Parts: sequence; C-alpha cells; structure tokens
Amino acid sequence: SNEIGVFLFENVPYGKWTVREIKAAPAFVLNGSNYEVIIDEDGETVQIEVENKFIVGSVQTIKVDKDYPENTLSGAVFEIYVDVDNDKEFNPRIDLLVGEMVEGENGLHTMENLRYNGYFLHEKTAPEGFLKDDSYYYFEIRVNGEVVTVKNEAGVGFLNEAIKGTVTTTKIDKEYPDNKL
Repeated sequence: SNEIGVFLFENVPYGKWTVREIKAAPAFVLNGSNYEVIIDEDGETVQIEVENKFIVGSVQTIKVDKDYPENTLSGAVFEIYVDVDNDKEFNPRIDLLVGEMVEGENGLHTMENLRYNGYFLHEKTAPEGFLKDDSYYYFEIRVNGEVVTVKNEAGVGFLNEAIKGTVTTTKIDKEYPDNKL
C-alpha cells in the first residue's frame, strides 16, 4: 500500500478472486467483508472501495467518599483531554480538552465515542464538601467498544476526601463570664 492506504495488486491472472482485509491499520476496525473480483480482460483495472471504521470506546469513573467508599458522590465535574503528543504525561500547552463527562446515577460519570488514542481524566470540580484530586489520570482506548474504568484507588473507584476541620468549645459561667469552667 502507499502512504494514503491505496493497495495495488499487479499482474493478477485471469479468473475470479476474493479480496479481503487481513489486518486493519492502527486505530481502525478490521473490515471482515469479502470482495469478489473478476479479471476477464487483458490490462483490466478493477477498483474496490473498502471502508474502515475508527476504533471507539468509552471511559467511566465512579465517584465515592474516601472514608465511606460504599457511599457514591454526585456533583463532581470531570474533564477528558486527548494526549496529543502521545507521551502519557499531561501538558496543558499541548494536550487538548475533549469535553466533560456526563454524570449519571450513583456517582457514575461517562464519556462515549472516544476514538483510538491516549487520554487523561481530570477532576475539574469536586463534590461540595470534598477536596479535589488535582492529578491527571492516563488511559487508552485500543479495542473497539471497550469501556475503560479510571480509578484513583485500585479496586475502589475515584475517591474524594471530605473537607475536615476542628471545633473547639469553651465553657463559661453564665453569671461570671470571666470565669472559664
């Protein structure tokens, strides 16, 4: 084949032939169709158009409370960036925003129809009352129809730690406020 994907079979003998794709180009789904070709004239050229579809998949993450992982959280906003330079390291000057994930039920966030490539998942906004995770999590779409699950803690989900503070109290005598008890 040439650089634009044109295949050429020269000096094909007289007869009936079957043309079939045996290996797809990277990022494309193998086309399993058989194309019948008949050569019955000398010097004849037969053209076939073979269509390939892009490999596409989805990403998902489940937002949970770090202290109580059985509790899912809503209200987070996740962004997906494409790894433009394919170095698996996020660079805000190079890597491009694809969009925001859609939040469904029970803390599940998804984005569908991502083409074959490397990507980063980033938490743009944490749920109210929780600390944001500032990391960029790399993942890849390599198999058609696959659903990649991104977790910041293996086996659990995408955890957020609750915002915590300290409360102190001082007891005072109501009749003598300067006397601390």
